[in-house]
Amino acid sequence: MPKGYYQGSSTSLSGLVRPITASESDLHTQSEDMGLFMELVRDIATELDLDTLCYKILTNVNLLTCADRASLFLVEGTRDSRYLVPKLFDVSVESDLEVSIEKARSELCRIPLGVGIAGQVALSKEAVRTGDAYK
Repeated sequence: MPKGYYQGSSTSLSGLVRPITASESDLHTQSEDMGLFMELVRDIATELDLDTLCYKILTNVNLLTCADRASLFLVEGTRDSRYLVPKLFDVSVESDLEVSIEKARSELCRIPLGVGIAGQVALSKEAVRTGDAYK
């Protein structure tokens, strides 16, 4: 198993976020990344619980990108009125699946596409890396 693998209002965002660069995505060695990726593929093929699978994917994406935490939002609504709803909140290598699910359920929020960082990412379909998503 690879080292570090885990089991178990609309405003302009140009000053807050920027596209992920190639040098940022090369934070680990290729062999570590490939091993982690292969373990993740095995999990996807064998995990039957969707919440657990999403949690494992987010945890490993955190490791691969050296991110502090990640959240998962789902796009819902009609074609004319789409919005994001939280599925998992604040997933990190130290977090707990049940706590992440409960945080997402307790928020009961709908974020219109294009609003905030998550809404803008969903609308543009482009990944971004933020220095501090809470500022």
